[in-house]
Amino acid sequence: MMHVRRGRLGLAIIEETVRGRIGWDDAAEGRLPLVTIDGQEFFWNELGHALMCFEGWQFKLEVADRSDEV
Repeated sequence: MMHVRRGRLGLAIIEETVRGRIGWDDAAEGRLPLVTIDGQEFFWNELGHALMCFEGWQFKLEVADRSDEV
């Protein structure tokens, strides 16, 4: 199942759930994470921009061990 896609306006969240991995962003010198979603790397600000279409909604951020199935 794909969670995101790139469109004319940047990253777009396909449904209400996004699963991925948090990584190190060398360009940000560790100040911001780099996220991997659907095997593609995205900058933290790209994910934030994609979330803006959900302005006013509630969200739940759940962090799981890399060995857990999400």
